[in-house]
Amino acid sequence: MLDGAARISEVVDVAVADNQPAVGITDHGVLYGVVDFYQTATAAGIKPVIGIEAYTTPGDRRDRLSRRDDVRHHMLLYALNNVGYRNL
Repeated sequence: MLDGAARISEVVDVAVADNQPAVGITDHGVLYGVVDFYQTATAAGIKPVIGIEAYTTPGDRRDRLSRRDDVRHHMLLYALNNVGYRNL
């Protein structure tokens, strides 16, 4: 939360000014901004692309690894449709 510096309305305004057909969001581990983003983009006539920045890590979520072994890999996942959105 609060990881990105961009404001949704400003991003959509820039996309409109640049005649972009779509603009995307990839919240950091959550989907908190998606509803506002979707509503703002569609109201402006821009196709919203919804995604999330997820992570993979070795072992189990309950493992407490040492700092040296605590490796996380970032992965961007995008929803193709409503089923994909529910899966995010």
